[in-house]
Amino acid sequence: MIKGFVSKFLNSKIYYYIVMAIFFVLWLLSFLSVNGKLSEDILNKCEWIAMIFVGGSILALSILSKEIDPITPFIAFTPFVFAHPFYVINMPYPLFLGIGCLIVGLILHQIIYKVPFYKGRNFIGIAVLGFAMALGGIFNKQEYSFIQFGACLAIGVAITYLYFSLSKNTFDFTKVAHIINALGVFLVLQVITYYYISEDTMDALFTKSLDVGWGISNNVALMLLLTMPFTMYLAITNKHIKQFAFYFIFTLEFLAILFSYSRGAIASIALGLLAMVPACFFITKHKISYAVSAVVLVALMLLAFRVLYVRYHEYYERFLDYVSRINMGSYNGRRPIYDEILVAFKEHPIFGSGMFSPFYNILEEGVGEYQWGHSTLLHTVLTMGVSGVLALLYHFYEKYFYLVKKINKEKFLVLVAFITSGLYGMIDVSYYFINYMIVLIVILATIENLINPKEVPSEVL
Repeated sequence: MIKGFVSKFLNSKIYYYIVMAIFFVLWLLSFLSVNGKLSEDILNKCEWIAMIFVGGSILALSILSKEIDPITPFIAFTPFVFAHPFYVINMPYPLFLGIGCLIVGLILHQIIYKVPFYKGRNFIGIAVLGFAMALGGIFNKQEYSFIQFGACLAIGVAITYLYFSLSKNTFDFTKVAHIINALGVFLVLQVITYYYISEDTMDALFTKSLDVGWGISNNVALMLLLTMPFTMYLAITNKHIKQFAFYFIFTLEFLAILFSYSRGAIASIALGLLAMVPACFFITKHKISYAVSAVVLVALMLLAFRVLYVRYHEYYERFLDYVSRINMGSYNGRRPIYDEILVAFKEHPIFGSGMFSPFYNILEEGVGEYQWGHSTLLHTVLTMGVSGVLALLYHFYEKYFYLVKKINKEKFLVLVAFITSGLYGMIDVSYYFINYMIVLIVILATIENLINPKEVPSEVL
């Protein structure tokens, strides 16, 4: 009886939101500590508690559950529980515990349940991209090292193995949508918390200052581009109160992108909405409630903006000035970065300068920051050269081809998520940002049954 209850709970949709709520509380305590609202000791304690919770849960679920579905939210949410920034080369020690438990858990799951190996549709592209990361900069003697090769190869293998392990299982798309929607709620709560604890909420709201620890405004906006279409899917497939609730979450995600001040993300979601809103009207079976919900939420947003305009006119003008200020001459300050990338490419055209080359002084002096290429393609050119670009393009081929083939409403909305975040990646880097990559791998793996239902072996169920 207890076993049946636990199994039913782990396969319920509420389970994902409970896991998300626990992650949010752990992040909240850490975030308050970082911002001086709580003792500094709490930060370290919360990170260890979070990773013990993650590691212990993954190990237990991997051993006790034949289905791998229950550990998926832990994988998707973990990168967002950290309330301070870090890079691959200076990861917090607790994170190694979580990663170690994940690897051990997946191996034990394979040994215990002998799940047949299954090469998903996106497997080759991900594996090739991971290998290209390891080879990046191999002829750049100044920057390349065995440590870099080992680290990049380990990351590539880990990402490939994660995809491989998850894609062996058949996921119901509605579950996938709930996991990604729960992540969207997690991100919205983080954004609200940031503005709420700011000394001057209105000033923070109308200034590009958003920082939730694991990422800044652009990073948050990028992730929300990925979550919004999944929330829309839940909205159009439900009705009445549930439908309105998902539309409300969708609206909050949109507002969070808007107040991230990320012009690339705002432009991307504007194009995404032009595709999603009319298409979903024809897709949904609940057209009247869809239209009513849309009208009510748009009216509430317009009313809110009107109030902001009247009461905080100065801030409102500042917001419009910043968002509309685009310097095409320097590509908003990106021109020097692009020029530097092209110079580096001429020196190392085949394998690039290496994934670690943009770290500058961090490795030697422990200070500085990672210099992103402000374009996924150009960052690939810088770090992996022509070989990396070819690997990335092949991965894109697999990623989009099987979604376009025999498209349906599920594939359409996943396609919107990938395209909007991909458009953003044209003027900033989406790939190689570890939070984005992990969620992307989770999505690609869990939609395997959607893009290739007939060839998933029945014995994995």
